[in-house]
Amino acid sequence: MRAPTFRTKREIEEAAVAVSELMCSWGFSSRQWMVGKYLSHFFIGMVPKPKDIIRDINLYVLKDKLPWKIKKQSRSIIPPAGRYFDEYNALQNKYRVSLDFMPLPDDYLGASFISRNCEEVVVGGERINLESAEKFIKRLEVLSVDFKGKSAAAFRDFYYADKKRYHDRITFYNQVSRFLRRTHKQNLEKRMQQLTDDYAHLIHWAYPELFEKKKKHVAALAEVSGSSVDASQKTVKGVIALHTADSVLPKKGRKFVYVFTHFFPGDTAVFPHANAIVTDGGGLLSHAAIVCREIGMPCIVGTKNASSVFKDGDKVEMDLEKGVVRKI
Repeated sequence: MRAPTFRTKREIEEAAVAVSELMCSWGFSSRQWMVGKYLSHFFIGMVPKPKDIIRDINLYVLKDKLPWKIKKQSRSIIPPAGRYFDEYNALQNKYRVSLDFMPLPDDYLGASFISRNCEEVVVGGERINLESAEKFIKRLEVLSVDFKGKSAAAFRDFYYADKKRYHDRITFYNQVSRFLRRTHKQNLEKRMQQLTDDYAHLIHWAYPELFEKKKKHVAALAEVSGSSVDASQKTVKGVIALHTADSVLPKKGRKFVYVFTHFFPGDTAVFPHANAIVTDGGGLLSHAAIVCREIGMPCIVGTKNASSVFKDGDKVEMDLEKGVVRKI
């Protein structure tokens, strides 16, 4: 799933209520977690059209309130296998959303990011804490400053981009600026415009190949390499299935090596039909790596061009010790 958008306001509200009920059942009060990203943008009026709201939901949570222990500090986590993962995955599958848990405090944000200056909305009787426009901008500013001190490789590990993702993000940032202009928040608008420029600069720097006039020819290649998430299995053989927003999952039976450009947490829906996962983007802290490591799914991330090299039906062998996927 490439995080398709919602269709109606009712769909958004139903997903928001389900998320709130899940967090309440896990023992969280409304001030101990916060909705970020697209869902919050809808409820505060920043992006009012449901068709523009991607089904990718960031949940900022106080990590000491989680009902499970975090094995390793990460910017994004998923529940461990068992009850919590089953409930989390059931919600994702029912409402066709991706739930991305961001534990705080972390290297970028403190616990007060959730609880201070709260902006809340009541939906279906559920009180939901939202990431305000000011918090959204502050978060991006913190990340932007940190990114400037990292290498291009480190940035690529943290953030995956292709041309569509780049243009969609620029379009969205401009939409935020227009909202701030309409609501007479000139100072926030100025900061948002600077962030838009910073983002464009970072992507040009870290992903120069996206802006080359002539793309490298990859059709003749027979293998790609990346980072192996877990080498407990030395090799995996299988048949390629390229996954897009329009992909239809097969009926029970045959399993595939699923190839993604970018993996969202909600893409766990393919796991019953997969014997391995391969991604173009991301590093060992990416969504695909985090999820596959937790569930024990063989995975190679950061191949850059697996989705271009392979096509549906190709037979491949994955060398999980070397991080290589090759046609056979």
